[in-house]
Amino acid sequence: MRKSLFAAVFLFTVFVIQPFDLRAEELKLSIYHYPPYVIAAEKDDWISGVDVDVVKEIAGRMNLDVSLYRCPWKRCLKSMEVGTVDVLTNAVKKPDREKYMLYCDKPFLTDFPIVFYFKKGKGRAVRTYEDLYNYTIGYERGAVYFNRFDNDTKLKKVPWHTYNKLLNLLNAERIDGVIGYKEPLNYIISEMGLQGAFEETSYRCPASHNESYITVSKKSPLASRFAEFNRIHGQLLETGIVDKIKKAYFEKYSSK
Repeated sequence: MRKSLFAAVFLFTVFVIQPFDLRAEELKLSIYHYPPYVIAAEKDDWISGVDVDVVKEIAGRMNLDVSLYRCPWKRCLKSMEVGTVDVLTNAVKKPDREKYMLYCDKPFLTDFPIVFYFKKGKGRAVRTYEDLYNYTIGYERGAVYFNRFDNDTKLKKVPWHTYNKLLNLLNAERIDGVIGYKEPLNYIISEMGLQGAFEETSYRCPASHNESYITVSKKSPLASRFAEFNRIHGQLLETGIVDKIKKAYFEKYSSK
């Protein structure tokens, strides 16, 4: 009888408890090419970046292994909603996103400029927001920029999954402009060898979305440890570790 009871407990441990524990020991990070924060170009197997290093630092302190899930931005959001990934970085706060994502208390990035890029020699003609109605503007599908642009149904807007494709369309003059966050756009332009091909518009975007966060899916097993995740994230910001990681990447970025 005692042997049968022991066998039953053993089988329960192996087939029921163990798989749950294994899943809880993994942190699945959604990644998309957003350099220098996430450097994950399709042609490269090596994935790095500020966000990747910071999340790995948090995971290490929580005794978690990190696995990476490559996805376009909009699919990354959907994966967070259904819980097939655990963590998403560089997420702007929006009420619809807060329904399925837990946001760390402190923003990961602040004050990052939004720009419109046009072909060289054509950007200066765009002096006001109203001038944009004369052009076709490409943007990353699922991204948010500033309220007026995001909610404007009269603008001619072309969504695409990646900035690389949008910049190729712009260079081929199949669209007139691209909106995006300046630092990643400049990095991608440099990667593509298109330095000097584009210029900013005279019109400057308002910085209405100037904070982004690291988030955890509410459907993730990691949600039960979010307080710990959030605390470690705050410590990395306060002790300067995040700034140190950023500095290392931006030194490489500025030399490109």
